[in-house]
Amino acid sequence: MQNLVVEGTVSGGSYAGGVAGYLEGASLIRCGSRAEVSGSQYVGGVAGAAKSSSVITECFSTGAVVSTTGYAGGVFGGPAANNAAILSYCYNTGTVSGPATVGGLAGGHKRYTSTYQNSYNAGNVTASMDVASNHGAVVGGKGGTFENLYYRTGCVTNVEEGGIAGEGHDAVTAKTEEEMKEAAFAASLNGDGSAFAADENGGYPVLAWQGQIDPSKAEEPGYHFQEETELSARLADMIKSAIDSTKETGGLAETDSLLGSADWMSGASSTGTDWMALVMGRFGYFDPEGAYHFLYDDGDGYALYNAAMKQYIEATYEDNGGILHSTKATEWHRATVAIAALGGDPRHFGVYEGKDIDLIADGTYDNQSGPGRQGINGWIWGLIALDSGAYEVPDGAKYTRDDFITEILKLQLADGVDGNVYGGWDLFAGSSDPDITAMAVQALAPYYFSNKSYTYVNAKTGETLTKTVRQVVEEALDRLGSLQREAGDFASWGTVNSESTAQVLVALTALGIDPAEDDRFITGTGKTLLDGLLQYRTANGGFSHTIGGGWNSMANDQAAYALVAYWRLRTVCALCMISGTTGLWKNAALFRRPGRRSLRFPLRKTPATRRL
Repeated sequence: MQNLVVEGTVSGGSYAGGVAGYLEGASLIRCGSRAEVSGSQYVGGVAGAAKSSSVITECFSTGAVVSTTGYAGGVFGGPAANNAAILSYCYNTGTVSGPATVGGLAGGHKRYTSTYQNSYNAGNVTASMDVASNHGAVVGGKGGTFENLYYRTGCVTNVEEGGIAGEGHDAVTAKTEEEMKEAAFAASLNGDGSAFAADENGGYPVLAWQGQIDPSKAEEPGYHFQEETELSARLADMIKSAIDSTKETGGLAETDSLLGSADWMSGASSTGTDWMALVMGRFGYFDPEGAYHFLYDDGDGYALYNAAMKQYIEATYEDNGGILHSTKATEWHRATVAIAALGGDPRHFGVYEGKDIDLIADGTYDNQSGPGRQGINGWIWGLIALDSGAYEVPDGAKYTRDDFITEILKLQLADGVDGNVYGGWDLFAGSSDPDITAMAVQALAPYYFSNKSYTYVNAKTGETLTKTVRQVVEEALDRLGSLQREAGDFASWGTVNSESTAQVLVALTALGIDPAEDDRFITGTGKTLLDGLLQYRTANGGFSHTIGGGWNSMANDQAAYALVAYWRLRTVCALCMISGTTGLWKNAALFRRPGRRSLRFPLRKTPATRRL
């Protein structure tokens, strides 16, 4: 992509960029961003992330860049693999902020490499947390090759100033604002080239092509959804087929509504219907005006099903004295994620005794019987429900967020691998179960990048431990990797099955990990989690519980929402399910909203748009 300037706002989860979210062997040439860009990880003014020797050259950013979890840069968020990108003849003058691995030009990476050359940063670099790491005036991470780079003295505002990861580097030079605005500075940036020109108005150097922009040829901003990669298009087709298979099995015609059918609405707020409602609700996107669009055409089914859920919940509260279930807190949790997926508000969902029914309070922090009465499932799904909309826990609540986190940590098993003492979680078996372990990881994912330590007594060993969530999750991922079968799938309770594989896939995407790129989940024969899951696909496009078995409702639901999780990771939102962003369980209101963008002169279009 080349010759494009954008402005406005862009907000999302992982892989958020003013011009492109993700580059894979692609080039951005003579592109600029005046947009404000925000997201979780891999957030850049021009490009969010890159791999496969992508090129970013003669590009600029002047808007603010904000990351909630890390890997943020004024121009480029950071590399997603080694030899990811070459960044040259670029500049940033906007503010860049985030908690970790943040740089004026690029967030960078401590391990993955890129080449950074002939560029400068004049924008402020700010740590957004008290405990910050890897903040650089030019590049946040140390991985890569650096040549002829500059930054404005004093641009790092609240952490140690240094060109690369807060440290000095021979290839990086600090300049005062006055020195940067001298004509000689543009010449020093160019080296043997001619990309930069001194600003005629006495400002910072600009790119020579910026003087060639013709404002009269600007195009009106607009957004038209399209799949951004071959993989995301393939995943979308499989999601639609899985939904179709549910309709077919239920005897519905192709043109019938699934969620709005009589049988489906009569089962509203049950395990037999809510999970497919979640699938259909999460398979969608926001347009630039903030309107959400479901990608599966179900007519009025979405609204009808939400109304049926409300009717059931109000009636059940009336019959049961203000509760959904006397022992199962997960009844509230499942309803919460389904309602949110369909656009409802779980905090105000129906009325009981003249007051709004608050499914969040009743099911989590003020649950009468206690989330732990159901064992670890209550704590896991309670935390997922709490974080599905980043809901606040008020002072004086029976259970705090830390209670949910700590109760999960306490139940980790001492069956670690690769030198770890601790591994995953189980219900009753005494050894790590892939389903429960994967669900626990999903619940803990929003806290993966937090530096907060938790001190607790492990319920299995009696040992007093102090750990971060990241340490625990990494141990669990190692254990899950050791349980993967050569075909890419998993077994639970002695049965090789699709549901276990689906849960692990959701867990990885919750952390922003592409299941096809983590060596722990690629077998010796090259099989991935997706390969493992697709073994269970049936002739009608649905999924079975075991290989060769018939279509199975639970298997189809879980496989479908795993595909949605992967689709969201690889398409407009980054299903990064990190730190309250846009994961499978996250409230639709937090879904990535593509920003408004204006073309300031003619664009040479390529087949892809945001992910190249």
